[in-house]
Amino acid sequence: MTDSPRRLRVFLCHAWCDKPSVRKLYVRLRRAGFSPWLDEEDLLPGEEWDQAIPRAVRTSDVVLVCLSRAFSTAGYKQKEIKLALDAADQQPEGSVFVIPAKLEECEVPERLGRWQWVELYSSVGYRKLIQSLRLRARAVSVLTGDDQQDHPLRADERPDQQRASPEEIEMAVLLLRGALLEIKRKTHGLYPAIVSCVRSGVDHSEAQIREGTLESIQADLSLLSKGRLLKFDFAPPEPDDIARRIRFRLQNVALLRSIVDEIEATHH
Repeated sequence: MTDSPRRLRVFLCHAWCDKPSVRKLYVRLRRAGFSPWLDEEDLLPGEEWDQAIPRAVRTSDVVLVCLSRAFSTAGYKQKEIKLALDAADQQPEGSVFVIPAKLEECEVPERLGRWQWVELYSSVGYRKLIQSLRLRARAVSVLTGDDQQDHPLRADERPDQQRASPEEIEMAVLLLRGALLEIKRKTHGLYPAIVSCVRSGVDHSEAQIREGTLESIQADLSLLSKGRLLKFDFAPPEPDDIARRIRFRLQNVALLRSIVDEIEATHH
């Protein structure tokens, strides 16, 4: 019996602070028919980073280096670039293997300068990336992705979207889980308050968030609201206050409980 053709494997190298943008890129690539590798999704509990990441780079068909102004300050990422360069040296001449992908206007590291980069923030950047990935897929004889799925991920996509396919629902839930995970990582009071409500059956509560932290999670709060997972209400700022009071109400409790259970089981 012949094995089913596999999808193109794409390793996503990125700085931690760019995780929200890279997570959305991960979802778009999955929907386009590729098999992206992202640490928070593909690293299994108990796996050793020092072994799993080099293995993922070596077994990938493409290494997508997601560049930003912050990337150059993420020193530990230089190790991943070195792994990618070593793997690139093993590829046939002319292969599309390392793709520098700018998430914003920024400098391209000198070591990546020999490859043409793509500007994902431009109107045609994502489509150019898909073209390169499909070219690589044909070269290594794997699935090239579904042309019908090559479209931007809209900010208002929700798990309850009419006529959504099971895969679209899965991707939407993945984005919601990522947003809640960012809140867990960046806040000290909000995430525990949400978990407390889920566990106790109370459908609303509130927490205090520092102004700077609030700015960093605005996109995540918006995604959770649009996904009808939680509804947020902000108290007016008081003069000289360094924190804001945020009230929230649970909406899709069953889905929220499922996501919280998964986060608690895999991200302590």
